[in-house]
Amino acid sequence: PLREALMRMVALGLIEQQPRRGLRVSEIRVAEHLTLIETRRVLERLIVQGAARWATPAQRSTLLAHAQAVTPMIVQCRRFWYAYQYEGDLEAGAQAHLTLAQGIQDGDPDKALQGSETLMAYLSAFTRKVIE
Repeated sequence: PLREALMRMVALGLIEQQPRRGLRVSEIRVAEHLTLIETRRVLERLIVQGAARWATPAQRSTLLAHAQAVTPMIVQCRRFWYAYQYEGDLEAGAQAHLTLAQGIQDGDPDKALQGSETLMAYLSAFTRKVIE
């Protein structure tokens, strides 16, 4: 189980494998984080609008279980958050997540998109604050 967990962490970019030296916790690349957020923004737009428009009630209730496509980006964002959380506003991030989830639950693509855009804007502002 430990080996598999470490290999998953390597795949997610949290740990680097160094030949004949072992494993090392990877660096957090602050400047690259903005690119990650912009990529995530595009994917999240597609996901939340599609989910709000076309998902059945059963699909909406299990949506998070099927969001594996963006999991590596979310892991990196969470890692960044934990490293620099003293710079962030937990309430603002939580409210954006709530708006997004309510939009999907209500079948309202505009509200879901608004939540996604607010979340991505918050994450971008948070990252810029850390960089500066």
